[in-house]
Amino acid sequence: MGSKRQRPDRKTLNPMGIGILHSGNCCTLKIPSVSSLKKNTLYIDILNQSEGGFCLRTTHLPMNEDMRFYLELYDKQTQTWPIYYCKGIWIQEDEGSPPLFLLGCQFHKTDLEQDWSCEDKERNAPSPQDFSFIRQTRFFQSIDRGGLCPFLNSLSFCRISAGRQIISQGDPGDKCYLIQKGRGSVFVEKMVYNTPSPG
Repeated sequence: MGSKRQRPDRKTLNPMGIGILHSGNCCTLKIPSVSSLKKNTLYIDILNQSEGGFCLRTTHLPMNEDMRFYLELYDKQTQTWPIYYCKGIWIQEDEGSPPLFLLGCQFHKTDLEQDWSCEDKERNAPSPQDFSFIRQTRFFQSIDRGGLCPFLNSLSFCRISAGRQIISQGDPGDKCYLIQKGRGSVFVEKMVYNTPSPG
């Protein structure tokens, strides 16, 4: 699957880089606002880099090999997420479980900046704050680097109004809630057991 690849000199990233891919209509793609990020946004691994090119890995099959997209790439030194405009060149399947896909792309850095500081009641997509929050939460620090992006992409986001009950004792254990902002109380047999805070 995919077209024949050229192999310029590439620098393997160790550890892998991490980024957030924003895809859309390749002809009308604009850098998305926070409120528009409900679909076509996911965390990806950056395996290696050449002059003007990335090799990306994702658990989601990209739309097509010549797709256009924006990529927020985490810069560990500056703790920032510069934005690149990218064009896909090739796609191939990679070994792994769940199935993985490699995407080769050309890029150029932009002067765009994404403002993630505002709150959005409708946000349902990954953001740089989620990456920082997970890495600083002790319970999740044991997740290895290869499993980080699939884990982040499996999360869903919801806002809970004050006083709302989200789980009851005896419910099936099919989900886990992680408090990113705010506080909650846990009652066991009508006794206050704990008052969780973020993390």
